Amino acid sequence: MALITTVDSKRVALRLATSMVESRLAACAQVWPIVSVYRWKGRMCRSSEYIVLAKTSARRARSLAAAIRREHPYELPQIVALPIVGGLAQYLEWLDCETGTVSHAGKPGKA
Repeated sequence: MALITTVDSKRVALRLATSMVESRLAACAQVWPIVSVYRWKGRMCRSSEYIVLAKTSARRARSLAAAIRREHPYELPQIVALPIVGGLAQYLEWLDCETGTVSHAGKPGKA
């Protein structure tokens, strides 16, 4: 699974990403800057934000979403889960190993 959230600062994004990986709720979390355009409470908004894309196992997705919700500074955070329907088998195995859903069978690589 991949969970996506957005926050308003790089500092907060890196804090969330680090927490996700340290707690083994995510194998890897990526951070990058974006501009979001949205309607909030009846007003059009445009904001500089940071996406945090966290890769996790399906078994950890619910726990990761709950952790994001607890730590997130927004009143209504974006927490969207996307299934990973395929990929390099060794990478997907590494992802499961890093989130503690299976034991390590090989050497880890870069995420």
